[in-house]
Amino acid sequence: MYKFDPRKRDFLDDPRRPFFENPDAILSEAGVKPGQVVADIGCGTGFLTIPLARHLGEKGKVNGLVAVTK
Repeated sequence: MYKFDPRKRDFLDDPRRPFFENPDAILSEAGVKPGQVVADIGCGTGFLTIPLARHLGEKGKVNGLVAVTK
């Protein structure tokens, strides 16, 4: 099982990341629709989780699941 390594946070939160991994394009391609209930498994620092919540709207729900190493 993969576990999130907090030492990689800087890479995951890099402000340039949305330019080469566009969250809106990813969610659109995945077929995510407003109002759905979705699990973001392995969400790390929430790169897709926050845009996913916006995309789902008030009637949708997102659960972000992450395992952190000690």
